[in-house]
Amino acid sequence: MIFNQTDMSSILDVTGIRGRGLTQYELETLEIEGANGALIEDVKIPAKNLEVDVVIAGDSPEELRKNIDEINKVLSVDGPKGIVFPDEPGYTYYGMPEQSKEDEQIVATSESTIVFFREDPFKYSDEIPVDIEDNSAVNIVYDGSYPTDPIFEFVAQEDITFIQIATDEKEFMMIGRDQTPDEVTYDPDPIVLHDVMDDLGLWTTDNLVSVDGGELTGHFISDGKLFTVENYGNGSEWHGPALRRDLDNPVQDFRVEVIFTLKASSPEEIGRTELYLIGTNGKVLGKLAMKEIYATIDDGIGEVRIGDLDNGDMLVKGEGYQRRSYNQFHGKLWLRRDGNKLKAQIGEILDDGTPANRMNSPEIEITDDAFLVELNALQIHIAKTGGYPEVDRAFIHDIKVHKLVAEATNKVPVIAKKDDVIRIDHENSTITINGENQKRLKNFAADFFSFHPGDNNLYIFPASSLSTMVRYKEKRL
Repeated sequence: MIFNQTDMSSILDVTGIRGRGLTQYELETLEIEGANGALIEDVKIPAKNLEVDVVIAGDSPEELRKNIDEINKVLSVDGPKGIVFPDEPGYTYYGMPEQSKEDEQIVATSESTIVFFREDPFKYSDEIPVDIEDNSAVNIVYDGSYPTDPIFEFVAQEDITFIQIATDEKEFMMIGRDQTPDEVTYDPDPIVLHDVMDDLGLWTTDNLVSVDGGELTGHFISDGKLFTVENYGNGSEWHGPALRRDLDNPVQDFRVEVIFTLKASSPEEIGRTELYLIGTNGKVLGKLAMKEIYATIDDGIGEVRIGDLDNGDMLVKGEGYQRRSYNQFHGKLWLRRDGNKLKAQIGEILDDGTPANRMNSPEIEITDDAFLVELNALQIHIAKTGGYPEVDRAFIHDIKVHKLVAEATNKVPVIAKKDDVIRIDHENSTITINGENQKRLKNFAADFFSFHPGDNNLYIFPASSLSTMVRYKEKRL
């Protein structure tokens, strides 16, 4: 048996399972006076229990106790988790341990019954991926016994203004909008600077601004894929190298993104990776940073600020949604200024590219004109402090600056560009582009829909502009 992705077969044997048989239904009925029988008003499938008989064995009473402790550790969860049985390897039940019943322990063997409470009475197959070859006519033959919610993943083959998925059942999902013959498209956030950190020659040590509580010492190096520190130099406080890069033209409304890695090999390592925004007035307009500042624990802290150290406002700061969840950090930070509105985000990027553990600022209105000057330049900085060892892996991977363009009459905005990844998740009711929430693009009349048992005919537009993958799980009782 596998519970919560942990294979327990080495410490217990499953000898019996109850609760997977014929389903019992709850009927809500209405009796009408003077009429025979009753009307069925609703049919419900109640929650279920799974009773799993197990034998726990060990080579000695001591090993038996150790195995029981390990089982208790695995079963200690705060909500329903996946359960996979050896006779149904392709299906997952979801449940949470509710109780256990123990028989007599005989020397080094214990027989028990684990009862799992299942608030969701269904079981689910492994995810089934389907590559769509022709978007104009798609047929998904769904073999489950109850409707399931699909996940669509698109890769744009060119710039697009909309995606629509329609069904024979007159259901549809749509983001963005198509253009009429008298309309043209425009890019609402063109990239005005994209640095993949492969060329130090694009950066300079001229006209650097002061960094927070630190000295500018040492040198950067690039391996062709990232910038890191070759030599931190010497200093009693924060110290390390900095480089500046000017934009071709200043921008008023912008979104700045940076990808950092900050991963310590031991708790005593202290360091920070930082990106400063410089205004046309030559002053610090904002900062995006990830820090390791404690000498006794590995604890990454991210922050995005508008303004400088003395007169700025912190937009978002923290260790992630759980304490210490930004230690061993690899992720993206961004800051957006649109008119007099500010918004910021810190988030991890998992090994497969999936964004996770994101902290968002509320949208904040600017009241200080000093925060409204045009963005003119960027300055990167990596530092250590005093005699503490530097963080082993402190990298800057990628920086983008987008210019935000106001909505235009008779023009339709591009919602995704070539090679962008669009994910429309009908299971979780989410819409993302390159991992960022874009549910605001959903058409007001559109809705998330399900696949039904049998044939599901789909029509996806713009057909020739998208590479499409759909994923779903078969849902059964």
